Amino acid sequence: MRPVNPLPGAHVNGECNGYLVCNFSIEHDDAPVNKYVRARVNIALVAFTVLKPREAGTELTRGDISCKLTYSAHINPGGWAPAAAVRQVAKRECPKFLRRITQLTHRVTVDKPIML
Repeated sequence: MRPVNPLPGAHVNGECNGYLVCNFSIEHDDAPVNKYVRARVNIALVAFTVLKPREAGTELTRGDISCKLTYSAHINPGGWAPAAAVRQVAKRECPKFLRRITQLTHRVTVDKPIML
């Protein structure tokens, strides 16, 4: 599986409008074995481009385009950490990540032509 995969059946006018980004931890023989515990992570991000309905012949603008994101993260920090502390970090960090990726997307695309 590639890191970014087009979703089968998620096409509009022959173009893919849905992608799956998948990251996960692996064991590696070259990873040092020491007193630290390596966290285990499985993350999935599903992104769909959503177009507002508009009349035929109307020019497409950035205001007509949005993105629907679904983010799932399963993180095991390893070692001993109170479950309540792990939940508190997750409650803060997941929304923070989504805000930052939204800001980055706006900043990167604001001056670029629409490519649909």
